[in-house]
Amino acid sequence: MHVLLILALCLCWATLSVADDKILIDAKVNDHAVRLIFDTGTEYTTLFGQTARRLNLKVTEPPPNPKRKPWQVALGVSEKCRLTIGQSTIRARFGILNLPEYTRFKVDGVLAWADLRNNIFRILADTKELSVLKKLPENICQWARWNIEQDSRFLEVKLPGTSEIDGTIFIDTGTPHGVKLSAKRWKYWRAKLRERQYTLMAFYTPGIGLKVYEERWADKLVLGQVSIMKVPVMPSPSVRELQFTNYEATLGLFALTRLDVIIDGKNSSIYIRPIQKPTSRYQHNRIGAVFVPRDIKSNHLVAHVAEKSPAQKAGIRNGDILLKIGGLDVTKWRTDPKVLPLRRFWIRPAGTKLELSLTRDDKPLKATVELKDIFP
Repeated sequence: MHVLLILALCLCWATLSVADDKILIDAKVNDHAVRLIFDTGTEYTTLFGQTARRLNLKVTEPPPNPKRKPWQVALGVSEKCRLTIGQSTIRARFGILNLPEYTRFKVDGVLAWADLRNNIFRILADTKELSVLKKLPENICQWARWNIEQDSRFLEVKLPGTSEIDGTIFIDTGTPHGVKLSAKRWKYWRAKLRERQYTLMAFYTPGIGLKVYEERWADKLVLGQVSIMKVPVMPSPSVRELQFTNYEATLGLFALTRLDVIIDGKNSSIYIRPIQKPTSRYQHNRIGAVFVPRDIKSNHLVAHVAEKSPAQKAGIRNGDILLKIGGLDVTKWRTDPKVLPLRRFWIRPAGTKLELSLTRDDKPLKATVELKDIFP
């Protein structure tokens, strides 16, 4: 029996945030109903540890302290199971991933691109759905066409060389964000947008951990033959440039709300055209700060504050420790399921006022923050 011990897993989920902004697929494992995130950024279909226990699956645990690359994570491996999606059933082993306790999801695992790649389907990012097609639309020749890398288990495309961009674009339906840019591209866009206000985003990636990133707004972003209008941009984790040759950018789920996308996996092609009047609105962080633990063992939620943000204007500074939001005691975030996700407070409408209790150098302080639309 062949057992996979190390699987490259690229799950970029926003930690401390809602988990509903995903494409969800109803499936069955050994005739038991499960809900899976369709994630073109993960290499293998994976179940979470609590799901494997609920289904009483036999799991081979990974070896302790295995050798791995920075973007890889050691997974357990399940016994061989029946996976049913629609009318199709396959037998497969799943990766088994135990997530940190503070990443709580209402789903059972992740469905990899590799298990759907032999289909033709349309990604409806606005409604978070996949639409399976029997054939390509008649006007498909009018769309921009990119080649899908046949040897990759990710949804990875190579753009033809142009004056704008020449390299690898990674499409990741598992992340709710806009566009993540390579270090070179981010440096260019950050300089171009430096006069605009920005906000912050924290997300957890297995193998990398919990990181805080700047997030800025671009009115127009050109990728080869395609222009993406009105989209948030942020730097990509540095390991992407180790994973992919000439890596340029990652398109997250919100970026796909600006595009009509049809994937012809059978012929290794992806067709894209801009949506002329996109309607989806990005639910961004309107406080301009995040409060996250210093490391996986820390209990304190520590402030990271963007310059000129509502949080900074209210007197909050980097390193402040969050105690309460109104009457909610957030120090119990590890044990009280009512605390997380905190992001539900930060994405409330502009004009909302939040009373925060914090400490700085062991001294208590209070701040009243009025949320603002940082992005247009």
